[in-house]
Amino acid sequence: MDIYQFYLDPERKRIAVFMHDPFSKYKSTRSSALHTHDYAEMHLTEMGECKILAADKTVHSVAGTLTVSPAGTVHRLCVDDPDAFVHHVFMIDYEFSATLSKMLDVNLVKELGEQIRAYRKNSDFGIIASYISFFLKDMVKRHVELLRVFDRRFVIHEFFTNRYHTSVSVSDLATALALSEKQTARLVKSYMGDSFSRVITDYRMRAARLLMEMDASLTLTDISSMVGYSSYSGFWKAFKRCNDNLADRSQKAPLPSGEN
Repeated sequence: MDIYQFYLDPERKRIAVFMHDPFSKYKSTRSSALHTHDYAEMHLTEMGECKILAADKTVHSVAGTLTVSPAGTVHRLCVDDPDAFVHHVFMIDYEFSATLSKMLDVNLVKELGEQIRAYRKNSDFGIIASYISFFLKDMVKRHVELLRVFDRRFVIHEFFTNRYHTSVSVSDLATALALSEKQTARLVKSYMGDSFSRVITDYRMRAARLLMEMDASLTLTDISSMVGYSSYSGFWKAFKRCNDNLADRSQKAPLPSGEN
């Protein structure tokens, strides 16, 4: 995964903005997993619509909507028509107190989308940066510097954050890092403090507990599939191991039938 970082300099305070490669997010599913980030996340809808369900606010995002979620805010996207939905995601090292949204000029958002899709040919990331600077003009004033970076710690954290709900292994992360599986396993242990399997299980269990708190209508079977388990029994075993004091809701859940 390539990451491009540029700086905005409002009132002489440098603010880093991170752009993932690829920048465009074409949703193939109706919703993303519940997740959070170490930086504020900027969602920009180019086409279609979605709901951004954040812990502090729900935003109905249509074409031209800019939404920013503060760092650490639990959120997820729900999309009714994935085939008609395009949005772009960036991260910004800026302290927001709450989830914010505003409408932008739809034509300008489309222009940014065209620049993002053309970047592989012209490699002109400065144009992309200038659009973002303009869209964030209420808090940032001018584009200062663009750097290409590869932060392995950041990539590892984002891998677990964005893919814990899917069927992934250490080989998938090794591919993202362009390293061997053995090197990747050592980096995960160094940066995350535990093995790959334990880290991803921890992410899944934290997401499961948050889903229980946020939506009482979800069954444990629903939650198990939403956090990356193909079978209820596998989820139940992991959940029991990670929770010494089960909630009443979990105590009332039926025991798995014994399938692996």
